[in-house]
Amino acid sequence: MSVFAEAVAVVTGGASGIGKALCEALARRGARVVVADRNAAGADEVARAIAGAHGQACGAAVDVTDADAVEQLIEGTVRQHGRIDFLFNNAGIGVFGEELDVSLED
Repeated sequence: MSVFAEAVAVVTGGASGIGKALCEALARRGARVVVADRNAAGADEVARAIAGAHGQACGAAVDVTDADAVEQLIEGTVRQHGRIDFLFNNAGIGVFGEELDVSLED
């Protein structure tokens, strides 16, 4: 059984590129995927495609440069799914480093 089976996974930058591929791979492995992207229509499109392939996904609009929007994404996901098992911050904002070493201002 996959470690991702029945897991709840949030992927930022999920509407295209690596994020989209990650969302699709997680769904194939049984995860419930929250496709998060500032491109809301793109996130919804990816989620619909995953659902059409018998996966579980929903789209969510979020701009990762807006801390309040990210907080709302997390709180909304927990409200809807009861938890978050995996969080992939894939959205590119031009800052690199370990999460613990990067400030919110960065």
